[in-house]
Amino acid sequence: MLAVMACVATLMAASDPPVQVAHDVWVGPVPAAPTQVQQLKDAGIRTVISVDALPSPAMASFDVRRVHIPIGYDTVPTADLDALIVAWRDCAKPLYIHCHHGKHRAPAAAAALLRRLGRLDPQAGEAVLTRCGTSRSYPGLYRVVRTTTPISLAAFSALTVPLHAHQQAGTMAEAMANLDRVWKKVKATSQSHWQPPKTHPDAAPAADCAAVTEHLRHMRTMPYSEQPSWEKKLDQAIDAATRLEAAVQQQDHAMATAIVVWMDSSCTHCHAVFRDGIESPPSFVANPPWQQPALPVEGQDWEAPFVTYE
Repeated sequence: MLAVMACVATLMAASDPPVQVAHDVWVGPVPAAPTQVQQLKDAGIRTVISVDALPSPAMASFDVRRVHIPIGYDTVPTADLDALIVAWRDCAKPLYIHCHHGKHRAPAAAAALLRRLGRLDPQAGEAVLTRCGTSRSYPGLYRVVRTTTPISLAAFSALTVPLHAHQQAGTMAEAMANLDRVWKKVKATSQSHWQPPKTHPDAAPAADCAAVTEHLRHMRTMPYSEQPSWEKKLDQAIDAATRLEAAVQQQDHAMATAIVVWMDSSCTHCHAVFRDGIESPPSFVANPPWQQPALPVEGQDWEAPFVTYE
């Protein structure tokens, strides 16, 4: 757990500060550190909306209204956009909308909200995403901002959506499918020396690795197995994914590639046990690459005695 927190701290230190996208709407990363919470207090934030899989535990010490509206990387669903409108209408402002890194889902949610309120045109909405660094590898986020239309006054007044401080996001099957899609992109990118491969020209290494971490964090909140080893394996995967993010951000491609190989083998082993019901699979004994005494130079194959399953 300490290793995970150290990696998270490294990533959070590199996070951009909150961005004010309207006089009453801010966006940014999950406020995990006291300095980040203080920034929100200094900005006069009155309501914090998490579109992340998890609300921020750091907000427990912050006397604000907390709303949880988890969304994915593909779009802002109509029901969630309605909830955002109700939150804007009924909650004290300014609002702070955050996802995990503050670059993709939160800016898209904020821009779609302002588009639905008739306060931004499509070009201005897309400019919000560009300003916040939203990756083009998530075309659905750009699409929803581009295509959302203003709500009528009658519909705005009639909306009734319950707001929750914490709610479950999706099912384990959905989470696994979403993780599998982005993991395939990460693997292909690592095999192309961290350049967008021909099979995935829309790949964005940093954004895709961040999405892997987010999908795993999401899965950690979902009941799936009563075996303690399931939670342990998932915690190890979150640790590895967080380290992968840091390695990609630091352009340590040798380490990043080694982590991808290790994670892929670890996931295969986990699938054998928890998905396929293999009672006595061969042991997964390889140490993670950040515990290896040395790493190969970039361009060399990285091999280890990993367990694989067809």
